[in-house]
Amino acid sequence: MSVDPNEVTNLNREQLFQALLGLGYPVTRFMLKVAVQRREIKPTRLGNANYYSLNDGLRWIASRRQDGHYHAPETVAAH
Repeated sequence: MSVDPNEVTNLNREQLFQALLGLGYPVTRFMLKVAVQRREIKPTRLGNANYYSLNDGLRWIASRRQDGHYHAPETVAAH
């Protein structure tokens, strides 16, 4: 039986942050914290701790992709 190492749920949130940062993704600890709170990244609860796989983080990154053209909202200049 072959297991994809990126599917192994053995990273805590800090380790997931470090792994994504190491791959070059511009993530912050706060971004991950909010994503977990909103259940955009679903943890695996083992004992008293939450664990994640690298693929959990990569799927979350992929879910942030936006289709179409992005236009920043226009700002209203003060007169």
